Amino acid sequence: MARVYRGWAFIAQRKFESARGEFERPNINNTLYWLGVFYLGSLDTVEGRPGDAIERYKDYTAEFDGSKSLVNFYYGIAAIKTYQVLGEQEKAQALIDELLSAISASPSLTYHDSAIQDASIYALSGQKETAIATLEEWVNQGGATALLQQNIRHGLSVLADDPRYQSILRTVNSRLIEQKANLARWEANGEMPPIPEVVKNTGSE
Repeated sequence: MARVYRGWAFIAQRKFESARGEFERPNINNTLYWLGVFYLGSLDTVEGRPGDAIERYKDYTAEFDGSKSLVNFYYGIAAIKTYQVLGEQEKAQALIDELLSAISASPSLTYHDSAIQDASIYALSGQKETAIATLEEWVNQGGATALLQQNIRHGLSVLADDPRYQSILRTVNSRLIEQKANLARWEANGEMPPIPEVVKNTGSE
């Protein structure tokens, strides 16, 4: 468990090579571990090493059972993007089809950012309008999370230039700023403990 925390500390410091060393160990059934693996795999792809990313994901391939879960969708989205970079379109499409089936068979919200994951799958499959509509519905229901902006973990970069997506980001940022202002006021009034720095910095980009 200690190496998992060390790995995330290195990620926070942007010491990615050191982080990779901590996560290149036998599989650990721990949320922070698998999330770190996926984060680093996505980074491998962005940095031009998609083959390394696929190798990193292999421990999780057997766990992908087509159901709508946090692990499956994080793995699926990351692997789809990597296969597309590698030009292995058939493998990418097979994962897209599985995840689209999981979306159609499950409620729209099954975990905290599932609407963002759903929209990511639609975007990666070329269904841009459905992706935008999914995010707009989520925002209309009060959705607000800085995760929306973390394209390394999602598949929404194809929407980046769409004015509707930009409007969604502005709405989400406005809500996050308001929430942080409320937290600061409560902290100043002694109604809550000091705000961690990681919260103060969220949504500012």
